[in-house]
Amino acid sequence: MASALIKPVHMELILDRIHEGLCIPFLGAAANVKCEKRNYHGLPIGVDVATELVKKITFMGKDKKNLAEVALQYEFRTDRSFLIKSLKSILPDPKCKASPLLETIAKLPFRLIITTNYDRLMERALEDENRDFKVVIQSLERTDNTSYVKQRLDELAGYDGCIIYKIHGTFNGRMKYDSIHLGKGEETSIIITEDDYIKFLTQIDKHEHQLGVPRQISGKFTYSTLLFLGYSLEDWDFRTLYKGLIEPLPKHQARRSFAIQKNTSKFWIEYWQSKGVIIYNVDLYEFADYLMEKYQETYGNIQN
Repeated sequence: MASALIKPVHMELILDRIHEGLCIPFLGAAANVKCEKRNYHGLPIGVDVATELVKKITFMGKDKKNLAEVALQYEFRTDRSFLIKSLKSILPDPKCKASPLLETIAKLPFRLIITTNYDRLMERALEDENRDFKVVIQSLERTDNTSYVKQRLDELAGYDGCIIYKIHGTFNGRMKYDSIHLGKGEETSIIITEDDYIKFLTQIDKHEHQLGVPRQISGKFTYSTLLFLGYSLEDWDFRTLYKGLIEPLPKHQARRSFAIQKNTSKFWIEYWQSKGVIIYNVDLYEFADYLMEKYQETYGNIQN
C-alpha cells in the first residue's frame, strides 16, 4: 500500500504544495493505464501504440517498441495526416473514461497540469467536476509571438482556474472549453516521431519574435514541486526538457519533486535523486487513493 511506502514528511510536503497551488502534476501515458482490478479498460501506453503501428509497415530498425522511431518510419511510409488518424484509432479517447488517477487530480486544487498525452481525458475529468479550466496546446513549430498570442497568454497571468498544458499536442475534436492553440492545428501540435522531439527540444528557449514554451507556463516551475505520474523518467526527450527548463534553476530555488512509477532500476533512482526527484515504487491508482485520503484528512472538504 502507498501509505506504507511513502515517507510521511514527503506526503506532508506534497499535500502542502497542492494546497498552496505550488504542485504541478506531470502526466504520462500510464496515467490512463488499464487496471483489471478496478475494471478500468484505459488506453494503450507507448509500447502498445508502437506494436500496433509496426504491424502495418516493414519496420527497418532494431527496437520495435520505440514509439518515436516506429512513428518516424510509419510517417515516412505514409504521411503526417495518416499517422495522426492511425494514432486516434489506436487511442480512442471518446470511448474511454478518465482513469481513477485523473478523477483524483480533477478533484484536488491543482492550478497547472502538464500532460504529454494527446487524449482529452484530463479535460473530461475536470468537466465532470465542473472545474473552471483553460487548455494551452504547445506547437511543434515555432509560434510567432503576435499581439493576439501575447494577449491570450497574458490572460493566464491573472487567471484563477486550472491550466492544462498539453506539451506534446492534442487530438482535435469538439471542445466546450477555452483553448489557446500555439500552432495551426492537430498536425502541427502532435509530437510523436524522433524528428518531432528533436525539433521541439530546440524550441525550449524563447526568442524575441518567436515563442517556445510560454513563460506563463515555465515561470511556474521555479517555486513548484513536480509530481510525475505515469511518466517514464528514463525517456531521453524528458531528460532534455528537464535539463533545459528546470535544472538551470539556482540550487536554493529548486523544489523537491517526486515520481510515482513501478519497478525503476537502481541507477535511475539514484540518478534522479541527485537532481532532486524522489522516485516511489507505488501503484498509481493506490497512490491516487492515498493522496485523496490524506488531503481530506488534512484540509477537510475540497473547494475548488
